[in-house]
Amino acid sequence: MNRFETSSPPDTQQLAAAFASVCRPGDVVLLVGDLGAGKTTFVKGFAVGLGLVDPVTSPTFTLVQQYENATTRLLHADVYRLADPDISDLVLAELIDGDAISIVEWGERAASAIGRSYCEVVLEADDLAHAAEEDSYGVVAEPRRVAFRYVGADWVERADLVHKTLQQWLVGGAS
Repeated sequence: MNRFETSSPPDTQQLAAAFASVCRPGDVVLLVGDLGAGKTTFVKGFAVGLGLVDPVTSPTFTLVQQYENATTRLLHADVYRLADPDISDLVLAELIDGDAISIVEWGERAASAIGRSYCEVVLEADDLAHAAEEDSYGVVAEPRRVAFRYVGADWVERADLVHKTLQQWLVGGAS
């Protein structure tokens, strides 16, 4: 797994925007992390990286949101409320679309339904909570660790590209 670190929500969005540049139609990205780990923040930056301008909101109650422009379509799902794996599988089967990039919050609940090829993005904040502090404007920096795991040959082949694209956030500095 490649491990990276961001220093604030805007920094997490910038990392996600950079990551979006290596994604293409048909890709599936599964987001994993506790409540408040920054999954929706990640999707907001990801959408900006795709050139989408509509405001991104959490689809916790609608299950799926769609954002698009003339060249790109993003399907954003949140399976947090789907406790029954069969229902989750049904929703995800409808979600995966070769013409869109699909991103799924609470992705660990969806991995068995996806199966074939995906990138899992794990967002963690707990071990860095002590590092949160206010800057001179009173904005709280919320560090996050972000790890990427690649499933399927297509994603494994792009692992080096993701690593190079996100190098400025690499834990331990650029290499």
